[in-house]
Amino acid sequence: MRTVLIVDDNPAVGEALSLLLSLHDIRPLIAMTPQEGLATLDRELVDVVIQDMNFTADTTSGEEGVALFRAIRQRHADLPLILLTAWTHLETAVELVKAGAADYVAKPWDDTKLLATVENLLELSARLSDDGEHPVVHIQSAQRDILIHHADGYTTAVSRATRFNEDFQQAAAGATSGAEQPAEAAADEQGRGAE
Repeated sequence: MRTVLIVDDNPAVGEALSLLLSLHDIRPLIAMTPQEGLATLDRELVDVVIQDMNFTADTTSGEEGVALFRAIRQRHADLPLILLTAWTHLETAVELVKAGAADYVAKPWDDTKLLATVENLLELSARLSDDGEHPVVHIQSAQRDILIHHADGYTTAVSRATRFNEDFQQAAAGATSGAEQPAEAAADEQGRGAE
């Protein structure tokens, strides 16, 4: 079963994300500390991690989250990570997305968008693994296309994983439609050349 690890010190966040994922046939695992999260990764097969950036009360620097991100990257270089925080620091977001984070999402999050990102990462990872290709290369290329936007006073870095996945699905559909597609493309090219 598809599994997502949620690492957040706030029990309400863990519960909310757990319910959201469970309703979509995704097995949630919850860890309340970075140490608990790393221990869970050592004993469980996890497909995606959603991690908080601050774990100590009254801390907003994101340093704890950066340390956890790096520790996970060191142990599981190709594991997709979504960073979740109430205190968005644009520089940190850009740095971590460049380092391979799949997304950097501000709290409160949009359930639909977060779920779409999780589903896309799960599907892309599964498809690429089935093809025998290394998923991290393709996932990271999708992550490099980042849209920074401002809404309700928050700065959020949002990956365009949804658009990438749609493009991927179209390409996969084209590949499975047989020889008709290339013939149509060739006829189209000939038609343009004649004009």
